[in-house]
Amino acid sequence: MKNIFHKLTIVALVVISVSCKDDFDDDIVKDSIPTTPILFTGAYSVGFYPYYTVPYNGATSPITITLEIPASSPRTFKSIDRMIAGTTSILPSTVAAATPANYFPPISASGKTVVINTTIGEFNTKVTGTTVIPATWVSTAAGAVPASPPTFVKNYHERAFMFRVILDDDSIIIPEQLRIRVSY
Repeated sequence: MKNIFHKLTIVALVVISVSCKDDFDDDIVKDSIPTTPILFTGAYSVGFYPYYTVPYNGATSPITITLEIPASSPRTFKSIDRMIAGTTSILPSTVAAATPANYFPPISASGKTVVINTTIGEFNTKVTGTTVIPATWVSTAAGAVPASPPTFVKNYHERAFMFRVILDDDSIIIPEQLRIRVSY
């Protein structure tokens, strides 16, 4: 009985090893990298997401976001169809959903660069709850990060933007999350 079990186990292992395909090409295991990258000109990156540092000087503190397509790409911008703002927990699926509301109406664009200007005051009127950027650094606020990493010299609150970009060939790209670090 034991001998039969061992033989069946060996046969099963041989059948399994031969029946498996060497290369698995399904969508679930491949990276979703667009053929046309969207860059955030002037942004920094210490971790995964690019970010702009915005000094807090009241509600009129400007936030300038520059989206760019590399010069080597044949594609250009057609529009920024959707832009959402919030805490750093927003996801690409949030951009595709009906809520939250669009930060700006769709922006027509052309060329390889789009510049979006807003302010901290405008940001605070378009988001709610703990997403609002406080006037002073509050260690208990959402996204509050003390100046402990050696690359940062000030306390900051971190918020995020995500975009749905339509290119001239009507392809849709949702670039990585862009963060702003409001320093005090």
